[in-house]
Amino acid sequence: MKFSLAKIKRIGTPIIALFIFLSLSFVFNGEIPWFSAPFSPKLLEKLTENIILILFIGSGFFVLLTAECFNYLNFKHTWVNTSQSSFVTALNKKDWFGLLVQFPLIILIEEIVFRGIILLIFSLCLKGFLKGFLNEFLIILASSLIFCLYHLHVYLSTDDWKITGFYMGFSLIIGIILALFFSYVGIIGVWIYHVIVVAGIYWQWKNYENKTQKTFSVNL
Repeated sequence: MKFSLAKIKRIGTPIIALFIFLSLSFVFNGEIPWFSAPFSPKLLEKLTENIILILFIGSGFFVLLTAECFNYLNFKHTWVNTSQSSFVTALNKKDWFGLLVQFPLIILIEEIVFRGIILLIFSLCLKGFLKGFLNEFLIILASSLIFCLYHLHVYLSTDDWKITGFYMGFSLIIGIILALFFSYVGIIGVWIYHVIVVAGIYWQWKNYENKTQKTFSVNL
């Protein structure tokens, strides 16, 4: 039986998710930061929980609005080929396992690794390295840059530096937002945010892809 990379990924995703969950359980001795974390930026500590929730949700709308502006300009100028996204491909093929199981699990793995482990490691290693806000900014920026660089893997599947650069740029923005709010909402909160925002961006890509195809058909 031949296994393609896609099939290996489908089988491997749940296994990797379980392995990382068990690893996190070992690191935190059963006290996994699902809903809150010890890392607490002073930048937001004076705000009430209600304001934090408003900012958390509002930042999601801001990211989606930014993506919509990009999509509109990309539709007019064709900077990158967004149809290469694996999520858009799954939508076109109606791959429900990929959309409802694999996609959320991959994002959960990312949040466990980059916020649940790497961000907390940086908060411990860089604690007191700089004073006040600068130290917190360094922790957030360092973990977000690693999250950004992680998305270099997009190039392996697309062979396109333009769309890879787009992924990396947006990953840096989303990484900073998730790092800021992680201590208040934990892994579950940033995971839900990540799934909704990224799925929203991909859905926009799908809609613009349909518009592009219709425009191409009319021009013919």
